[in-house]
Amino acid sequence: MPSIVRDAEPVYAGDDTTGQISPTEEPSVRHHTWTHFGGIPEAHIPNDLDSDTPTRPIDILAFEGDIDPTAAVETPESNAVIGIEAKGESSFSGSRKTEQLEQFLATETLSKLYLAVPTTLSERAVTFLEKHGFDTVGLITVDDTGGVNIVREATHLTPKYDGYLENHHDRKVGYGDLDLPWLEPVSNLYLTDEEAERVKHPDPVAYAKPIIEAADLDAPAGSWIDVDDWTGAERTEDEFTKERVRYYLLRGVKAGPYLLDSDVDQDEMMGGYTRLALEWFEDTDEPGLKLNFGGGSWVGGYLWFTGKSIQQLLSVLLNISDLNGATIRGQGKVIDLETFPIRGDSKHLRLQGRFGEEDLLELEIRSLVDEGEGDEIFEVDLGSGEKAGVTAQFTEPQWYDLVATLDHLLAGGTYRGLPGEFDSTPRIGPLGEDTWDIGTDIEETSNPVSIEMRNSDTDFLRE
Repeated sequence: MPSIVRDAEPVYAGDDTTGQISPTEEPSVRHHTWTHFGGIPEAHIPNDLDSDTPTRPIDILAFEGDIDPTAAVETPESNAVIGIEAKGESSFSGSRKTEQLEQFLATETLSKLYLAVPTTLSERAVTFLEKHGFDTVGLITVDDTGGVNIVREATHLTPKYDGYLENHHDRKVGYGDLDLPWLEPVSNLYLTDEEAERVKHPDPVAYAKPIIEAADLDAPAGSWIDVDDWTGAERTEDEFTKERVRYYLLRGVKAGPYLLDSDVDQDEMMGGYTRLALEWFEDTDEPGLKLNFGGGSWVGGYLWFTGKSIQQLLSVLLNISDLNGATIRGQGKVIDLETFPIRGDSKHLRLQGRFGEEDLLELEIRSLVDEGEGDEIFEVDLGSGEKAGVTAQFTEPQWYDLVATLDHLLAGGTYRGLPGEFDSTPRIGPLGEDTWDIGTDIEETSNPVSIEMRNSDTDFLRE
């Protein structure tokens, strides 16, 4: 039950009509209908449209019998989920109400569906329902005093679904992401085409392992592969449209001249974590990939390439357990602390294509499988010298995820179908888990132990 903690003072804007709602408009119709039937205003039901949003609102979702939608699915003879869409004189015209009613019925989540209108629109509403073949849709009218009348009873249907899937999570029809203890588990999920694509590959390890096991690189064990197809491009990375599809939080060191730390000088590489943003080019004739190490304009470096080089990178990753390593050439920039003008003009060195010139760079990938320490599989090194770019390690879970991601994208898969159970673009830590809840502060922490040692009650790492 709500309680008034402090009374509000009346608010006027010069006349006594401010704040009054016309009884013939949608807000008034919706309010009085909800007051009469109860239930959930702006309730969540599945979205049957092509959209990355698996849910959409309906004005009111009321109930007969049990207020758990599962009851209407399992025992429809004594329970019902009632959907109500309200319209007023200003919102009645046009095709939107037709589309909404059709879409609500298509979800098969409702026992009854009503159109609610002011009494002034009663005859027009009846004509509309008959003209468009809405034989099962009922009609509710609301008069200028707030009185509610059922003009036409809705047909009682048997709903098929009591829930829907949203980013790998079961949701109850009406209640959305509310987790109420008295709601039964979802018995039948409505699955949109988009959500069905997401759940094809919920586990990146299961996706990647068979590909790795089947990989066959025509090179002797322990060899070093030199991928030298990339000769450069006239365009710079900022001229392309890109989508960030993955972040990886990697252990290692990075050049960050403006990341001040009590234990690290400005001209020294900073230890801790480095964020790698994996960006996929969208407006190229062939696939394009950017590896952006550092998470800032003055940290680490980046390189990018297109076409065959991406497939060769994937081949190297698939066979890294048997290789000594590889060199992949690309185009980009690095922060070089040996020559970086910390107190001078450094704008031309900023890590975007539109600042200064991009160079041909080498990304070294060194296998760590035979070293027998920790769970790192390989190490990447961007930038020559001990004070340039970044050196970072991929753990086994991160390796699997990277292999699955590149293979999926090269095969023409969409971003929503990327392997893994993530609500959004994940930042994958050494354990293979999303790290967005930890915060970006750990990327600036020198010499952290590891993500798995963090205190569960704080966003900081324990030494």
